[in-house]
Amino acid sequence: MTGRLTGLFRTGPSLAVLDREYARAGRVDPAAPIQARHRVTVDAPAAEVWRLITDVGGWPRWCAGVHEVRVDGPELRPGTEFRWRNGKNRIRSTVSTLIPGREISWTGVCSGARAVRRHLLTPAPDGGGTLLTVEESMSGFLLPVFYDSGKLQTATGAWLEALRKTAEREWRDGIQPDQPGSPVPT
Repeated sequence: MTGRLTGLFRTGPSLAVLDREYARAGRVDPAAPIQARHRVTVDAPAAEVWRLITDVGGWPRWCAGVHEVRVDGPELRPGTEFRWRNGKNRIRSTVSTLIPGREISWTGVCSGARAVRRHLLTPAPDGGGTLLTVEESMSGFLLPVFYDSGKLQTATGAWLEALRKTAEREWRDGIQPDQPGSPVPT
């Protein structure tokens, strides 16, 4: 079977395996037919970027298309589930890794497709701001017929650009959200 054909029929590992062997191990599934990796420098401290990423309930405030967010529990921690919609897609995600100020990853399922998404925050090389890297892998039966790495790369880029603009604006203007989302233990 050719690589493209194999990708059409690849359902990928179970969510439990994606959580244990990929997300918690600090990686995405390298065999997934759909993958994206994007990096952006944010002119704001990691704490500001972290606050926006981990305020899952606040995502609709800065990310167009995200709505109907529901987080199970009062704070994020490994094992916390959250449900959300991105456009018409209903997504169920579970936090896998949470290293405050440094890394958050989760697994998710949407219409049978399974994914791992990882956010890594590091100091920017010039010492100013935060370097934010997002990686994602997706597998699902016939998923490549409807979705591909280019579309995921575009979506990831849009997510990062919205996050960057919001973090920089709120840091510069000293804005704090009216309603905090899910507190994260430090």
